[in-house]
Amino acid sequence: MSINKVFCFFKEIINDIKTRIFNILTLISNYRKKLIMHIFNFFLSSIILFMGISLSNFLSELIIKILRIKKIDETLVTFLHTLLKYAIIVFTLIITLNILGIKTSSILTVIGAAGLAIGLALQGSLSNLAAGILLVGFRHFKVKDFVDLGGISGIVMSVQLFSTTLKTLDGRIVIVPNNRILLGNIINYSTEPNKLIDVVISVERNSNISYVKKCILMRLINEKFIIYNIPPIIQIVSITPSSIDFSIRV
Repeated sequence: MSINKVFCFFKEIINDIKTRIFNILTLISNYRKKLIMHIFNFFLSSIILFMGISLSNFLSELIIKILRIKKIDETLVTFLHTLLKYAIIVFTLIITLNILGIKTSSILTVIGAAGLAIGLALQGSLSNLAAGILLVGFRHFKVKDFVDLGGISGIVMSVQLFSTTLKTLDGRIVIVPNNRILLGNIINYSTEPNKLIDVVISVERNSNISYVKKCILMRLINEKFIIYNIPPIIQIVSITPSSIDFSIRV
């Protein structure tokens, strides 16, 4: 009698295991299509994301080559390269989220609300972005120009969305926020090929003034880099106990 009870007990356990396995297999069978669809969407979105990033790099480089062949200003080329690259990446991310079944409309709403809050917190950065767009649009200077931007002088290395990079004469790299550039004075020394040079030299106190002026003028005439549309101006600016100071403007 006890053996029959043990046998019945194990039989119930085996039947329970069979029932659970059957239920699991049924559940897997019911959700198999959805599981396969999710796996397929995951791999498809991964492929599209990879292709989008690759396409952004390829198109941005292609645009750079075309613009350089057309001899478009290097400042505008760099700006368009950055803008096009990130625009394609953002568009690819939206497509990827749609394929994964994530509703982008709600995400865009959240991003819009977050963007408003971030925009208020990052007013300086956004003003730098707007200033960068204006600098590229108005083209006050371009890459390789020698400029003075709010008291900082150097050669323009690049104009980015938020900042402009200068290389000073002593070899330092200075990054200037675009907003600061628009709020200050912009002096472009490369726009005009001719420059007025003002030099002060000193001679001994007992020197012959007429002879000194004649020597300076003869030296200027022999200089091939000086133009004579405007006659050189040589005049005395000060007399000290030990020297006479001449101002030369050519």
